[in-house]
Amino acid sequence: MGTPDRYYQVIEDLKNKKPEKRNLIHKQKAIFLDRDGTINKYVGFLKNIDDFELLPGVSEAIKLINQSNYLAIVVTNQPVVARGDVTFEQLDEIHNKMETLLGNDGAYLDGLYFCPHHPDKGFKGEVPELKLTVNAENQSPVCY
Repeated sequence: MGTPDRYYQVIEDLKNKKPEKRNLIHKQKAIFLDRDGTINKYVGFLKNIDDFELLPGVSEAIKLINQSNYLAIVVTNQPVVARGDVTFEQLDEIHNKMETLLGNDGAYLDGLYFCPHHPDKGFKGEVPELKLTVNAENQSPVCY
């Protein structure tokens, strides 16, 4: 809970049976959001955490989702990892910054999933195990 405001929100959530409704035994409704150009300013391949900037109105929109009966889930392709432009750790830092900025505005994400793969080769520093193409004969790649 952490803060008095959060404590009172937890009490309200318990009264409204929010934890019971969000139990994974029950089907969940969700809104799936892309990251680049939807949540943050599009800068091409985002490689530098300092280039991450929330778009105006995003926190308010996600707060509306948080107040609804829907989960706010981000799904995003991040080929910069396979290309070797960003490590998993650097991507985590970018996502932590996103969640911190949203949290500072009172918004939160219920889930964040990304795919680090990229089919093309020839990038300096690329990660070979993340370079793959998927067809009917291949298994699906593992995404996070």
